[in-house]
Amino acid sequence: MTVTPPSGAERLKHVDALRGFALAAVLLVNLRDLSLYGFLSDEARAALPTANWDNVLNFILAALIEHKAITIFTLLFGISFALQLRRHVLSSGFPMFYVRRLLVLLIIGVVHGVFWFGDVLRYYALMGFVLLPARRLRPLTMAVIGLVIALFPWSVFQQLNDFFNRNALPADQIAASTLASFSSSSLSEMVRANLCYDWSIRLTEWSFPLAVLGRLLIGAAIGQSEALVKPKENARVWWRLLMVTMPIGIALTVPASINNAATLSPIFGQTIRGAASLSLGLAYVAIFLLLFRSPLWQRWLSPLIAVGRMALTNYLLQTLIAIILFYGVGLGIGPRFGLIGALPFFVAIFIIQVALSRWWLARFYFGPVEWIWRCLSYGSLIPMRKNLQTI
Repeated sequence: MTVTPPSGAERLKHVDALRGFALAAVLLVNLRDLSLYGFLSDEARAALPTANWDNVLNFILAALIEHKAITIFTLLFGISFALQLRRHVLSSGFPMFYVRRLLVLLIIGVVHGVFWFGDVLRYYALMGFVLLPARRLRPLTMAVIGLVIALFPWSVFQQLNDFFNRNALPADQIAASTLASFSSSSLSEMVRANLCYDWSIRLTEWSFPLAVLGRLLIGAAIGQSEALVKPKENARVWWRLLMVTMPIGIALTVPASINNAATLSPIFGQTIRGAASLSLGLAYVAIFLLLFRSPLWQRWLSPLIAVGRMALTNYLLQTLIAIILFYGVGLGIGPRFGLIGALPFFVAIFIIQVALSRWWLARFYFGPVEWIWRCLSYGSLIPMRKNLQTI
């Protein structure tokens, strides 16, 4: 298989920009835990001087961004699979290339998960294997199967949670212990606590990989459509999607954002929350692509393109920067400024990523981690640096 850097015709700028947008939203949500605010007890949060503002921001995140951000990010992974399949449709070596690509991503995700329990790359890699046999399905069939998997009320198997967590400590004790370890200056203690917390979450949220798989299949179905490749010519499709998903998402968001409310069925509560996040996630995608048709909006959103092209590098870099800032092994800022205090850090981190990504891609074809990923996937050394005379 011949490897060459993607040309402008092969890259879809609106997809790269959308990926950059999703990455910004993921950072905003992840900073809730990366700043260690998510591990504080209710009493500790209430004692912060920023408590009132924190409560408002926490509700906004839960209602409008949390789960929607990772939904868009996951849809985009499925979309990327479909776009790669379109490029290599005549290549008999695509399946093996894609398997190697997933194996490398799995290794990256496992290493990342050692330091950040919220890593999602390993689940993309594992669930991504299902996309290979599913590629022969019609897009509509793939989307329907994805919806069924994503929205199935997995909580009917509640006994699995009881079985997995029969010896688990109470959640507040786990959070307090994890906070203490993350605030310590010992790297080994931080890693140990991270692995323990990661394991406790996976036992509680064992159906999360299935939710990922459902969204991957939906994304792959979208990636096969001409509406994605040519959004300007297919604006009506995106308007229709928006008109369907936005009302559903808004209608479901209110009960879905109220935890442990009587309005949520103990069995179907997970499905309601999943449907709300999936509906609003798809609505956000439609809004973004409709806005990107406008030259004015395209100019405003264009800085996101470079971030999106280096999404893997930037995703890992966000974790590294946050650990240096907030954890005890770094500067140890911790949650002292509350959730609202994480916003300036979010703005600063993402602005830096925009600037670094544009600077890097002016000189190199790929981000550093993307380059390593490609080289290992193709099994050959790929040219990385651009001709300096073109800069």
